[in-house]
Amino acid sequence: MPKRQWWNTIDDNRNKRRKIELNFDNIIKENVNPQGRSRSIEENKLLIQAIAYFQKNGMSLDQSLKECKKMFGGKYDTYKTLWSYYIETGDFNVSETHLKRGLETYKYCEISDLNENIIDGFIKFAFQYTVSNNTGFSIPDILAYFEHEHNSIIDSSTAQYLLHKYNFCWSQQSVYYGNEYERNRLKELKRFLFQYSHALALENKGTHVIVAMDESWANTGTSFDHSWLHICDNNTECIVCNKFIELANGDAKASIKKANTGKRIVFAHAITRQGLLADEEKNDEETKSYIMPSFQDLESLDQKINTCEYIIECVNDNARDYHQQMDFTKFIKYFENRLIHSCNNLNNGKKAIIFIDQCPFHMVCNGFPSTTDNKETIIGYYELHNIQSITLRRYNKDNVLGTVLTFDSKCFHKNPRLINPQNGGPSKDELYMYLFMYLKIKNPSELEPAVCKIAKKYNHLVLFSCPYNPSDMPIEYLNSYVKCNVKQRCHKKRTIEQLKIDVRNDFYGRELKNGLRQHRCVDAHMTNGWCKKCEYNMNYEICNILHENTKNIFNLWEENGEISLENPWIKVPKTEKTLKKLSDKFVIVIDDVIQSFFDISLWFVCFLIKK
Repeated sequence: MPKRQWWNTIDDNRNKRRKIELNFDNIIKENVNPQGRSRSIEENKLLIQAIAYFQKNGMSLDQSLKECKKMFGGKYDTYKTLWSYYIETGDFNVSETHLKRGLETYKYCEISDLNENIIDGFIKFAFQYTVSNNTGFSIPDILAYFEHEHNSIIDSSTAQYLLHKYNFCWSQQSVYYGNEYERNRLKELKRFLFQYSHALALENKGTHVIVAMDESWANTGTSFDHSWLHICDNNTECIVCNKFIELANGDAKASIKKANTGKRIVFAHAITRQGLLADEEKNDEETKSYIMPSFQDLESLDQKINTCEYIIECVNDNARDYHQQMDFTKFIKYFENRLIHSCNNLNNGKKAIIFIDQCPFHMVCNGFPSTTDNKETIIGYYELHNIQSITLRRYNKDNVLGTVLTFDSKCFHKNPRLINPQNGGPSKDELYMYLFMYLKIKNPSELEPAVCKIAKKYNHLVLFSCPYNPSDMPIEYLNSYVKCNVKQRCHKKRTIEQLKIDVRNDFYGRELKNGLRQHRCVDAHMTNGWCKKCEYNMNYEICNILHENTKNIFNLWEENGEISLENPWIKVPKTEKTLKKLSDKFVIVIDDVIQSFFDISLWFVCFLIKK
């Protein structure tokens, strides 16, 4: 719908007339509510405008409420109560939480209504929350405090005013993801966007479903990197500092160090647009509950279970990086016995497009060595594929390409020679690149990662993300959602078993500490919102990075295009810089044709140069 403004006049029961400025695009954008939280006062203002707009265009109230439910999610009765409250009072200032708990007990507070006792209570809340949780708090925590303790409704701008007035600072730490738009990543981003567009086309046909999966971690002592903390010079005139010292029985204010300490767990799950990929019990049309196996059953990866949930303790003494615990051996069992098994049984017979990142153990290939393998290991792969010789040509000191050199398997262990090179052997790099080019031409399936082979065995597909681009991955929002709430549950002496329960509850929902806020189960409304958020970012990349002004993520891929999900996934095993150096030293010859493994304009497709 084109962006424009409408003016609508509404009669309430007091026969007052009120003009409402409507911007329908903003109503849709601001009410998608992907995080699954209760809508704020500002968002409910827009919802009232949407209901008014639908009625102005000929819909009944019932039809208007159903249309809002269809577009924004939520419940029909909540919208009905919201509209009834507006008609009766003419007041915009109401949030969804207040509607559920009864409006008569609440009052809306401005800055001028916050007296000394309320401010004193707010500072006490900040102190107790910080000490008990070893972390700062968020805006929703402040709003929940005023609602539960004072029966008062304040908006986010009032909360912001309080925080800045009393020297509370946002301790956000920036995250650097590398050089975002360098040439190699640009080509990889293009590959990903075309393949994701292909995945959407298959999903829209109803034959496939996109399943996003990833691993993450949490510590028993995990604390917030992003929260509100009181930060000042601890001077005698600071109201908050003096109050903190009083509450601490005379002790000076201590700083809180942001850190991830204690024992660590690795957790994983998978989502679709319909929610978590896990077995569930439907009690009625409105509610459902998930079947949750024991933690012992989850750790037994040889056991096939209809859930993608996985929670395991890191027992490696040097596991500073969780990848040292969740290695290829564990992942490949999880991939087949949990992820593939769940895709086969929980997607209503649809094929899965498994959306994962390019983590090293996701990319392991059984038929090809890694870049860190030594020469002896590489020779072992020649024996595996029954390759008896290699053929190549080397450049001399004058940068002239020499004659064809052929080395049989008996010469593989010999070192290269400058004088009489035919009496020596191939180098490690020559063996490695010849093996890659040979398999790419003769048997490309051997270069595919093991996960691709397993997925194809069950008629599924694998979609690899663009590296260092989390904004395009909906599963990153799940990890963030879980870890944020794990941090809010942080307390001293939390055990590893308590941490596992906290992570599980973050998947399936429970009440937060002190009963202030309800933590929702990850549901279809939430995961669909995450997917839309990522696709909105993809559209931005298509327009501003690929400079495709007439395309979007839903029509970028075209039939018979060069990039397709069904093509074998083959990634060049060396960086562009390394390939350039190697191409200046030698070239590979297969079937009397020189195979160039470097081209400045291509990153994933090797091309042929005839002799």
